[in-house]
Amino acid sequence: MMIVVVAPISEELIFRGVILNRWAQKWNLQKSLIATSLLFGFLHINPIGLSMVGLLLALLYLKTKTLWVPIAAHAMNNFIAFCVTLPASTKPATTTVLSLQSLQSSFWTGLVMMGISLFFLGRFIRRNFPSKQLSSFS
Repeated sequence: MMIVVVAPISEELIFRGVILNRWAQKWNLQKSLIATSLLFGFLHINPIGLSMVGLLLALLYLKTKTLWVPIAAHAMNNFIAFCVTLPASTKPATTTVLSLQSLQSSFWTGLVMMGISLFFLGRFIRRNFPSKQLSSFS
């Protein structure tokens, strides 16, 4: 519950609602997008993968001008990650060191799941939110 509901709400309020808006006023939109995305990735201890997720969530926020869409996308991402890792978490641990093979497997699984999620999220956004220009963000 915490990972799927509370974390997306609190993180989106902080990263997109507060930090992105403040940094966009202080610097410019492009710099703030990069900085908040990198911060999001580093705080999740996965700088490459989750910086990309942070960038996607920021773009969803800018495109729709509401935090509800990135919150929903973030929750969907966390739910899928939870469901994918649940079977592995029920097995007894044989080692505490992550192997390169397990990291590669997680990467490809995550990439496929992200693609599926983006497809459905894109359909949802096109149906429910009018198109707005990113350049009008202030």
